[in-house]
Amino acid sequence: MQHTTDANLLQFAQDIGTLFPDAAVFVVDHERRLTFWSDGAERLLGFRRAAMLGQTCLAGNRCVECVSACGITRQTAISGNALRLRTADDAVIDVRKYAIGLRDAAGEFAGGLEVLFPAATTSPVPGGPMPDEAAFHGLIGSSPAMLAAFDLIRRVAATEMPVLIRGESGTGKELAARAIHAESPRHDGPFVALNCATLTASLLESELFGHVRGAFTGAVRDHRGVFERAQGGTLFLDEVAELPVELQAKLL
Repeated sequence: MQHTTDANLLQFAQDIGTLFPDAAVFVVDHERRLTFWSDGAERLLGFRRAAMLGQTCLAGNRCVECVSACGITRQTAISGNALRLRTADDAVIDVRKYAIGLRDAAGEFAGGLEVLFPAATTSPVPGGPMPDEAAFHGLIGSSPAMLAAFDLIRRVAATEMPVLIRGESGTGKELAARAIHAESPRHDGPFVALNCATLTASLLESELFGHVRGAFTGAVRDHRGVFERAQGGTLFLDEVAELPVELQAKLL
């Protein structure tokens, strides 16, 4: 079987390295040989990229003492393990290690991504707590996947395009929507949330688009729809897939 390092993983590592320039970010293949070594890794550990690529990760991760269960060949993820490493000039530094391991179809180790934060770092998110408990507009986490999600939120928040947020119930879709709003140029405007699954088709149309007094029986006053109420801010339509087909057409 031929093993290759996924191009998406390399791009992901590069993005993490750009987002956190003080962290050491590196990628290993199925033989634990380095295929990516960030500028931050050069600065933090002192080993040059040209000398590290193709070497095993242990060439740049020289632990002062062996720490059990710190390897991603046996684990899916590592979150915040404390390590003491020796740098290229033999200085000892304290770091916190975050990593994800990849598996192929046969369940064999296929490579991984590791991030080392200096233990002295106050926070990977300005104004937040320590790296193992980073807060971002109510979202908590500091794994590489969460840090990438925070970066993606910042990127889409700067656009005027509609954003589709997918995830199982309870994974924080509304929190992600609120974070997008808080990071956007519209953050001073209103954030309006509507759960489309809780209203009937007739009520939904009125809630979305509003109505004027006398438009139907019981319409005793004008009612502003959520689009109008969210003007200048952000509208979050929760469970949007539950909209009746005819309303989906009107929404478009």
